[in-house]
Amino acid sequence: DGYIEELKRLKKWPRQDFLDLGGGLGYYAKAALTKGLKAILVDIDPVSIEFANKHQELPEVYQASIQEFSEISSHKTYDWIFLRHNIEHFQNPDNLLDIVYYLLSEDGVLTIETDNNAGVEILLHPKRMRFYQSLYSKNYEGSSLIDLLLKLPLAVDPPRHLFGFRADNLSQLLINHSFEPVKTIHYCLGDAVYWPNIPNTTIYLLIEKLTNFKIMSFLLELVCLIIFPFRKMLNRLQMSSGLCIYATKKAR
Repeated sequence: DGYIEELKRLKKWPRQDFLDLGGGLGYYAKAALTKGLKAILVDIDPVSIEFANKHQELPEVYQASIQEFSEISSHKTYDWIFLRHNIEHFQNPDNLLDIVYYLLSEDGVLTIETDNNAGVEILLHPKRMRFYQSLYSKNYEGSSLIDLLLKLPLAVDPPRHLFGFRADNLSQLLINHSFEPVKTIHYCLGDAVYWPNIPNTTIYLLIEKLTNFKIMSFLLELVCLIIFPFRKMLNRLQMSSGLCIYATKKAR
């Protein structure tokens, strides 16, 4: 619903089809299907595709790389392409965007998301901070919290994430490949639309932890709640954890 509301604000709604490239288990494609869109899921992972075929009841599911899918699509184009947290995994982002350009219809919309390389906010989320600090400390020297704040290697941890993007360089990359960015959104962990799987702390959750005598968990959630305004401030400074750009196609 949140993505569709944004398309309405941009006067880019309605759409006819929804091409989810690298869409994993197919939850976004399934959601698009419930909104009356023709949903197409593409992913290279056989386990994800097996799950999608079994549970999502999508009209079109392809186990293929994006390159392979472009070759079998027979020059068909799609008027909403969803590229969520994929570009950072590609060895050649230029090649990826070239393929997406030819898959997108002339009046189509590309929604592209990635971790924000300037996303200091993720280091102010106690639960996620521990994950990232552990991730870096296992593989790289100089991975203390201070090092991470000074060097900002965020979102780059080969071989998982090969590239890190910010609003300026991702926008320029899109422009270089004949896309026109029309809206850029920065978002925090826990955003109801863009990062909902890490819910923010609520008063209800604090009461639940306290009444169940989960004292350490309560204290952790309390810290999360206290820090939340600072994370929102970082969002205004374009230093929150996620980045989404809506873009259209320009003639070459």
